[in-house]
Amino acid sequence: PRLRRRLKALQYRHSILGGFLAGTGLTPDRPN
Repeated sequence: PRLRRRLKALQYRHSILGGFLAGTGLTPDRPN
C-alpha cells in the first residue's frame, strides 16, 4: 500500500499542477 499511497499523492500533485497550469493558460502536456 505504500506504493499505492505514493502514486495517489503523485497523481494528486500532478492534478494540482495541471490545474494551476490550465488556470494560467500554460499546458505543456497538450498543445490545445
